[in-house]
Amino acid sequence: MYDTVDLKLIPNEKGIDLIEHVGQFLTSVTNFNNSHGDYWIIGNLKNLKVIVNGSYVKIKDNSLCKFVHDNNYSNLTINDTKLAIEEISDHLNLPMKNALVQRVDFGANIILDHPVEAYLPYLGEYGHFKRLEQVNGLYYKVNNKMSCFYNKIKELKDHRHFVPDYLKDKYLLRYEMRYLKGLNKEFNRELIASQLYDEAFFELLVERWKLNYFKIKKVNNMIMKLKPTGSKIEFRNNLALLALLSEGQSAIIKQINEWQALGDITKKQAFDLRQLTKSLGEKTLLERNSLIDELSEKIENYNPY
Repeated sequence: MYDTVDLKLIPNEKGIDLIEHVGQFLTSVTNFNNSHGDYWIIGNLKNLKVIVNGSYVKIKDNSLCKFVHDNNYSNLTINDTKLAIEEISDHLNLPMKNALVQRVDFGANIILDHPVEAYLPYLGEYGHFKRLEQVNGLYYKVNNKMSCFYNKIKELKDHRHFVPDYLKDKYLLRYEMRYLKGLNKEFNRELIASQLYDEAFFELLVERWKLNYFKIKKVNNMIMKLKPTGSKIEFRNNLALLALLSEGQSAIIKQINEWQALGDITKKQAFDLRQLTKSLGEKTLLERNSLIDELSEKIENYNPY
Protein backbone atom coordinates (compact mmCIF):
# COMPACT_ATOMS: atom_id res chain seq x y z
CA MET A 1 0.00 0.00 0.00
CA TYR A 2 3.04 2.28 0.09
CA ASP A 3 3.74 4.52 -2.87
CA THR A 4 5.92 7.65 -2.59
CA VAL A 5 8.44 7.43 0.25
CA ASP A 6 11.14 10.03 1.03
CA LEU A 7 14.17 8.83 2.99
CA LYS A 8 17.14 10.66 4.50
CA LEU A 9 20.19 8.82 5.84
CA ILE A 10 22.99 10.48 7.82
CA PRO A 11 25.64 7.72 8.04
CA ASN A 12 27.47 7.09 11.29
CA GLU A 13 30.71 6.22 9.53
CA LYS A 14 33.44 8.82 10.01
CA GLY A 15 35.79 9.88 7.26
CA ILE A 16 33.66 8.51 4.43
CA ASP A 17 33.45 10.64 1.29
CA LEU A 18 29.73 10.24 0.87
CA ILE A 19 29.53 11.85 -2.57
CA GLU A 20 32.27 9.63 -3.98
CA HIS A 21 30.95 6.53 -2.23
CA VAL A 22 27.33 6.86 -3.42
CA GLY A 23 28.10 8.51 -6.75
CA GLN A 24 29.83 5.40 -8.09
CA PHE A 25 26.55 3.48 -7.85
CA LEU A 26 24.36 6.06 -9.60
CA THR A 27 23.60 6.75 -13.25
CA SER A 28 22.90 10.07 -14.99
CA VAL A 29 24.78 11.95 -12.28
CA THR A 30 24.61 15.76 -12.29
CA ASN A 31 26.86 17.98 -10.16
CA PHE A 32 25.64 21.09 -8.37
CA ASN A 33 27.20 23.84 -6.26
CA ASN A 34 26.24 27.27 -4.99
CA SER A 35 27.91 30.52 -3.95
CA HIS A 36 28.21 29.32 -0.36
CA GLY A 37 30.53 26.52 -1.41
CA ASP A 38 27.94 23.77 -0.98
CA TYR A 39 28.38 20.84 -3.34
CA TRP A 40 26.01 17.97 -4.08
CA ILE A 41 25.08 15.49 -6.77
CA ILE A 42 21.79 14.09 -8.07
CA GLY A 43 21.63 10.75 -9.84
CA ASN A 44 19.46 7.71 -10.44
CA LEU A 45 19.31 4.31 -8.82
CA LYS A 46 17.08 2.45 -11.26
CA ASN A 47 14.01 4.74 -11.24
CA LEU A 48 14.80 6.38 -7.88
CA LYS A 49 16.15 9.93 -7.63
CA VAL A 50 19.06 10.09 -5.19
CA ILE A 51 20.49 13.34 -3.76
CA VAL A 52 23.87 13.27 -2.03
CA ASN A 53 25.97 15.90 -0.28
CA GLY A 54 28.82 15.64 2.18
CA SER A 55 26.64 14.69 5.14
CA TYR A 56 23.52 12.83 3.97
CA VAL A 57 21.83 10.75 1.27
CA LYS A 58 18.24 11.51 0.26
CA ILE A 59 15.83 9.42 -1.76
CA LYS A 60 13.10 11.88 -2.69
CA ASP A 61 9.88 12.05 -4.73
CA ASN A 62 10.03 8.39 -5.66
CA SER A 63 7.57 5.50 -5.70
CA LEU A 64 8.74 2.41 -3.82
CA CYS A 65 5.99 0.52 -5.63
CA LYS A 66 7.44 1.50 -8.99
CA PHE A 67 10.94 0.59 -7.79
CA VAL A 68 9.77 -2.94 -6.90
CA HIS A 69 7.09 -3.66 -9.52
CA ASP A 70 8.09 -1.20 -12.27
CA ASN A 71 4.60 0.31 -11.98
CA ASN A 72 2.62 2.22 -9.35
CA TYR A 73 -0.69 0.36 -9.55
CA SER A 74 0.35 -2.98 -8.01
CA ASN A 75 -0.07 -3.54 -4.28
CA LEU A 76 3.17 -3.06 -2.31
CA THR A 77 3.05 -5.54 0.58
CA ILE A 78 5.02 -5.47 3.83
CA ASN A 79 7.44 -8.04 2.43
CA ASP A 80 7.83 -6.06 -0.82
CA THR A 81 8.67 -2.97 1.24
CA LYS A 82 11.31 -4.84 3.23
CA LEU A 83 12.86 -6.20 0.04
CA ALA A 84 12.88 -2.70 -1.49
CA ILE A 85 14.75 -1.16 1.46
CA GLU A 86 17.22 -4.08 1.47
CA GLU A 87 17.80 -3.75 -2.29
CA ILE A 88 18.47 -0.01 -2.00
CA SER A 89 20.87 -0.72 0.88
CA ASP A 90 22.72 -3.34 -1.17
CA HIS A 91 23.00 -1.07 -4.21
CA LEU A 92 24.33 1.88 -2.18
CA ASN A 93 26.25 -0.21 0.36
CA LEU A 94 24.54 1.79 3.14
CA PRO A 95 22.15 0.81 5.97
CA MET A 96 19.04 2.45 4.50
CA LYS A 97 16.83 0.69 7.06
CA ASN A 98 18.09 3.35 9.50
CA ALA A 99 17.09 6.26 7.24
CA LEU A 100 14.55 8.79 8.50
CA VAL A 101 11.21 8.67 6.70
CA GLN A 102 10.35 12.24 5.68
CA ARG A 103 7.26 11.54 3.58
CA VAL A 104 5.04 8.54 3.04
CA ASP A 105 2.02 8.02 0.78
CA PHE A 106 -0.19 5.12 1.85
CA GLY A 107 -3.16 3.98 -0.18
CA ALA A 108 -4.89 1.42 -2.34
CA ASN A 109 -6.71 1.00 -5.63
CA ILE A 110 -10.42 0.17 -5.31
CA ILE A 111 -12.32 -1.39 -8.23
CA LEU A 112 -15.78 0.21 -8.42
CA ASP A 113 -19.01 -0.70 -10.17
CA HIS A 114 -19.40 2.71 -11.83
CA PRO A 115 -17.13 5.51 -13.11
CA VAL A 116 -15.01 7.08 -10.37
CA GLU A 117 -16.41 10.55 -11.07
CA ALA A 118 -19.92 9.40 -10.05
CA TYR A 119 -18.83 8.84 -6.43
CA LEU A 120 -16.81 11.96 -5.68
CA PRO A 121 -19.69 14.52 -5.41
CA TYR A 122 -21.05 12.54 -2.46
CA LEU A 123 -17.85 12.97 -0.43
CA GLY A 124 -18.59 16.14 1.51
CA GLU A 125 -16.77 18.18 4.13
CA TYR A 126 -14.10 16.74 6.41
CA GLY A 127 -13.35 18.51 9.69
CA HIS A 128 -10.59 21.11 9.32
CA PHE A 129 -9.43 19.65 6.00
CA LYS A 130 -9.87 21.94 3.00
CA ARG A 131 -11.90 20.23 0.27
CA LEU A 132 -10.20 20.74 -3.11
CA GLU A 133 -11.96 19.59 -6.27
CA GLN A 134 -9.47 18.62 -8.97
CA VAL A 135 -9.79 17.85 -12.69
CA ASN A 136 -8.89 14.24 -11.99
CA GLY A 137 -10.29 13.80 -8.49
CA LEU A 138 -10.85 15.19 -5.03
CA TYR A 139 -8.27 16.17 -2.41
CA TYR A 140 -8.57 17.10 1.26
CA LYS A 141 -5.68 19.05 2.79
CA VAL A 142 -4.78 20.24 6.27
CA ASN A 143 -1.29 21.32 7.37
CA ASN A 144 1.13 18.60 6.20
CA LYS A 145 -1.43 15.91 5.43
CA MET A 146 -3.70 15.08 2.49
CA SER A 147 -6.43 12.59 1.65
CA CYS A 148 -6.65 11.99 -2.09
CA PHE A 149 -9.30 10.34 -4.27
CA TYR A 150 -8.73 10.13 -8.00
CA ASN A 151 -9.26 8.11 -11.18
CA LYS A 152 -6.20 5.87 -11.37
CA ILE A 153 -6.77 4.71 -14.95
CA LYS A 154 -7.09 8.31 -16.14
CA GLU A 155 -3.87 9.20 -14.32
CA LEU A 156 -2.01 6.34 -16.00
CA LYS A 157 -3.31 7.34 -19.43
CA ASP A 158 -2.58 11.06 -18.87
CA HIS A 159 1.05 10.20 -18.08
CA ARG A 160 1.17 7.72 -20.98
CA HIS A 161 1.87 4.83 -18.64
CA PHE A 162 1.05 1.24 -19.49
CA VAL A 163 -2.43 0.06 -18.45
CA PRO A 164 -2.55 -3.74 -18.02
CA ASP A 165 -5.29 -5.68 -19.79
CA TYR A 166 -6.96 -6.75 -16.53
CA LEU A 167 -7.57 -3.08 -15.64
CA LYS A 168 -8.48 -1.59 -19.03
CA ASP A 169 -12.23 -2.01 -18.62
CA LYS A 170 -12.29 -1.32 -14.87
CA TYR A 171 -13.31 1.74 -12.87
CA LEU A 172 -10.34 2.18 -10.55
CA LEU A 173 -10.37 4.62 -7.64
CA ARG A 174 -7.09 5.48 -5.95
CA TYR A 175 -7.59 6.52 -2.34
CA GLU A 176 -4.49 7.42 -0.37
CA MET A 177 -3.29 9.30 2.68
CA ARG A 178 -0.23 11.49 2.11
CA TYR A 179 1.91 12.42 5.09
CA LEU A 180 4.02 15.12 3.45
CA LYS A 181 6.33 16.16 6.31
CA GLY A 182 6.49 16.49 10.08
CA LEU A 183 6.08 12.74 10.53
CA ASN A 184 7.68 12.87 13.98
CA LYS A 185 4.73 14.97 15.19
CA GLU A 186 2.18 12.91 13.28
CA PHE A 187 3.34 9.63 14.83
CA ASN A 188 4.90 10.98 18.05
CA ARG A 189 8.30 9.52 17.18
CA GLU A 190 11.05 9.62 14.61
CA LEU A 191 10.02 7.21 11.89
CA ILE A 192 12.78 5.13 10.32
CA ALA A 193 12.63 3.00 7.19
CA SER A 194 12.64 -0.37 8.99
CA GLN A 195 9.35 0.56 10.69
CA LEU A 196 7.65 0.70 7.29
CA TYR A 197 7.69 -3.09 7.22
CA ASP A 198 6.88 -3.53 10.91
CA GLU A 199 3.52 -5.29 11.01
CA ALA A 200 2.11 -3.26 13.93
CA PHE A 201 2.97 0.05 12.25
CA PHE A 202 1.59 -1.16 8.91
CA GLU A 203 -1.69 -2.13 10.56
CA LEU A 204 -1.81 1.30 12.25
CA LEU A 205 -1.60 2.96 8.82
CA VAL A 206 -4.33 0.68 7.44
CA GLU A 207 -6.57 1.60 10.40
CA ARG A 208 -5.89 5.32 9.90
CA TRP A 209 -6.52 5.01 6.17
CA LYS A 210 -9.96 3.51 6.79
CA LEU A 211 -10.83 5.84 9.68
CA ASN A 212 -9.99 8.96 7.65
CA TYR A 213 -12.44 7.90 4.96
CA PHE A 214 -15.26 7.35 7.44
CA LYS A 215 -14.68 10.77 9.02
CA ILE A 216 -15.62 12.45 5.74
CA LYS A 217 -19.23 13.64 5.75
CA LYS A 218 -21.24 11.83 3.10
CA VAL A 219 -23.88 13.64 1.03
CA ASN A 220 -26.84 11.31 0.69
CA ASN A 221 -28.37 10.49 -2.69
CA MET A 222 -31.52 12.63 -2.64
CA ILE A 223 -34.23 12.03 -5.21
CA MET A 224 -35.55 15.13 -7.01
CA LYS A 225 -39.04 14.54 -5.74
CA LEU A 226 -40.81 16.03 -2.75
CA LYS A 227 -41.81 13.63 -0.01
CA PRO A 228 -45.53 13.94 0.90
CA THR A 229 -45.99 15.79 4.19
CA GLY A 230 -48.57 18.01 5.89
CA SER A 231 -45.91 19.63 8.07
CA LYS A 232 -44.80 23.11 7.06
CA ILE A 233 -41.44 22.61 8.78
CA GLU A 234 -40.76 19.27 7.08
CA PHE A 235 -41.94 20.68 3.73
CA ARG A 236 -39.52 23.61 4.11
CA ASN A 237 -36.68 21.25 5.01
CA ASN A 238 -37.43 19.08 1.98
CA LEU A 239 -37.29 22.14 -0.26
CA ALA A 240 -33.90 22.97 1.28
CA LEU A 241 -32.72 19.42 0.55
CA LEU A 242 -33.69 19.76 -3.10
CA ALA A 243 -31.83 23.07 -3.33
CA LEU A 244 -28.76 21.49 -1.73
CA LEU A 245 -28.81 18.63 -4.23
CA SER A 246 -29.26 21.02 -7.14
CA GLU A 247 -26.43 23.37 -6.15
CA GLY A 248 -24.11 20.93 -4.41
CA GLN A 249 -22.95 21.06 -0.78
CA SER A 250 -19.52 22.46 -1.59
CA ALA A 251 -20.98 25.25 -3.75
CA ILE A 252 -23.34 26.29 -0.94
CA ILE A 253 -20.53 26.35 1.62
CA LYS A 254 -18.36 28.33 -0.78
CA GLN A 255 -21.15 30.90 -1.14
CA ILE A 256 -21.45 31.20 2.65
CA ASN A 257 -17.69 31.74 2.93
CA GLU A 258 -17.90 34.49 0.31
CA TRP A 259 -20.69 36.23 2.25
CA GLN A 260 -18.50 36.16 5.35
CA ALA A 261 -15.45 37.45 3.45
CA LEU A 262 -17.50 40.36 2.06
CA GLY A 263 -18.84 41.22 5.51
CA ASP A 264 -22.45 40.42 4.60
CA ILE A 265 -22.72 38.03 7.55
CA THR A 266 -20.74 37.57 10.75
CA LYS A 267 -18.28 34.78 11.51
CA LYS A 268 -20.80 33.21 13.91
CA GLN A 269 -23.60 33.39 11.33
CA ALA A 270 -21.34 31.80 8.70
CA PHE A 271 -20.44 28.99 11.10
CA ASP A 272 -24.10 28.31 11.88
CA LEU A 273 -25.04 28.27 8.18
CA ARG A 274 -22.19 25.87 7.34
CA GLN A 275 -23.29 23.54 10.15
CA LEU A 276 -26.88 23.67 8.88
CA THR A 277 -25.72 22.86 5.34
CA LYS A 278 -23.66 19.90 6.54
CA SER A 279 -26.53 18.54 8.64
CA LEU A 280 -28.90 18.79 5.67
CA GLY A 281 -26.39 16.87 3.56
CA GLU A 282 -26.65 13.95 5.98
CA LYS A 283 -30.43 13.66 5.52
CA THR A 284 -32.25 11.87 2.74
CA LEU A 285 -35.62 12.22 1.05
CA LEU A 286 -36.27 8.69 -0.12
CA GLU A 287 -33.37 6.27 -0.41
CA ARG A 288 -29.89 5.41 0.77
CA ASN A 289 -26.93 6.29 -1.38
CA SER A 290 -26.03 3.05 -3.14
CA LEU A 291 -22.78 4.52 -4.48
CA ILE A 292 -21.54 5.54 -1.03
CA ASP A 293 -22.74 2.24 0.46
CA GLU A 294 -20.67 0.37 -2.13
CA LEU A 295 -17.55 2.49 -1.65
CA SER A 296 -17.78 2.37 2.15
CA GLU A 297 -18.16 -1.40 2.15
CA LYS A 298 -15.16 -1.90 -0.14
CA ILE A 299 -12.92 0.35 1.95
CA GLU A 300 -14.08 -1.20 5.22
CA ASN A 301 -13.42 -4.73 3.89
CA TYR A 302 -10.20 -3.94 2.05
CA ASN A 303 -7.52 -6.51 2.84
CA PRO A 304 -3.96 -5.31 2.16
CA TYR A 305 -2.41 -8.79 2.55
